Amino acid sequence: MYTDIISEVSKVFVKHATTDRDEKKKLYITTKPVGRLGNQLFKYAVLFAITRTNHTWIPVILEDDNLDLVQNTFGTSLSIKIIDFNITNSTTIHAGLDADTTVKVLSNLPTVNLTLAGYFESHKYFAHVKDDLRKEFTFPRQIQDQVYNYFNTITPTIWNNKPFVRVGIHVRRTDQITEERQKMGYIPRPKGFYVHAMEYFKQKYNRVQIIVTSDDLAWCKENILSEHIEYSTHNYTIDFAILSLSDHIIISFGTYSWWAGWLCKGTTIYYGIMPPSDSYLGRIYKNNSCVPVPNDVYNNWVPLL
Repeated sequence: MYTDIISEVSKVFVKHATTDRDEKKKLYITTKPVGRLGNQLFKYAVLFAITRTNHTWIPVILEDDNLDLVQNTFGTSLSIKIIDFNITNSTTIHAGLDADTTVKVLSNLPTVNLTLAGYFESHKYFAHVKDDLRKEFTFPRQIQDQVYNYFNTITPTIWNNKPFVRVGIHVRRTDQITEERQKMGYIPRPKGFYVHAMEYFKQKYNRVQIIVTSDDLAWCKENILSEHIEYSTHNYTIDFAILSLSDHIIISFGTYSWWAGWLCKGTTIYYGIMPPSDSYLGRIYKNNSCVPVPNDVYNNWVPLL
């Protein structure tokens, strides 16, 4: 999996220790630290997309970055940290408000050392390598085993040896219900959205099991109710795998939810109301096309209210 790049980065680490003069002839591309797992996945995806198709640059992940969130989740090939590595003559490329414009910039980068800055939150930045990226974002065997063992333990006994579908739900609430966040454009998903989304799958399939993950399980247990429903109490990594490995998914607002929806091999239900156009998030999402993601053979995205 992308062993040519990982090999080159390993060589850089060794040469840095020996101050090899040839090191100066190489070009590097890195990113500025930003965000948690969801944002880190977007950062990683852009690094992967650029260096997967253009071998001008070697991807470097700096010691002060926190891309170990991605590494710990997937064991990916680019997650090598270079301690105290100083990239000289580095040009900073900022993520623009318009994804199409930024895509053009990324396709015509200057041949110098590069630092990517900002939030590259659009599928457009890596659409040309999405199949390879999905392979890259494959959960390690130990995480898969833990999730599938969990699935087995919660399978309704009356459905043993009968076909059914699992629908993962991600509910993000605690930081989105504050007045400050809502002024930025965050819209907490109402109870009705989750009810309608669950009904969508129940109308389509005979047997549906629901698995809820959330930062506010108390609210979920009062408001998201159904037959054959489970409320996950795992950590964020296992919850992310549970969502991604479910048959279908109902997502909340945020990059963590978005990536689970992108990785899930089924239908992704999202809230059909976007942030207000005059809000901070509205200005970003209007031109970055975060949702909906174009349907493909892998999954499809459906808006509901």
